[in-house]
Amino acid sequence: MEENKIIACLKQKKILLERVYNITKQLEAASIQPDIDFGDLPQQRQVYIDRLKKCERLLSACIGDLPPEDMEHVKGLLSGSAHSDTPGGPDGEYSRYGTDIRSMLGGIVAMDNEILRNTKKERDRQHRRMKEARKGKNAGAGLYK
Repeated sequence: MEENKIIACLKQKKILLERVYNITKQLEAASIQPDIDFGDLPQQRQVYIDRLKKCERLLSACIGDLPPEDMEHVKGLLSGSAHSDTPGGPDGEYSRYGTDIRSMLGGIVAMDNEILRNTKKERDRQHRRMKEARKGKNAGAGLYK
């Protein structure tokens, strides 16, 4: 019975991560545009991240209800440190979900890093423009003294 709950939680986690992944792709695309405008994408993404946190708490509780040896085995399958002997059974599903989830998380982290680099570049560009504009104002001010 617990195994059905775990599978349901993993399915939900994967769906939520796919949504976070897709929104992150949109954020990454927006981050390469001049004068970056993310709109409400960060808020949309946060909604799914909050749901992911709830899902993760439920998943942890379900796994925590397993006998200790089963709990360690399932954690190993999800983390990739253990391998399934029965690819068609629940162990195989745990392993596949674990692989998919780790892959999506890796992609999200990579995109987040790229978004951060792009926004820093844009911030620096804006700072240079403001500095140049200030220099222009100050240079002209001396002419009228």
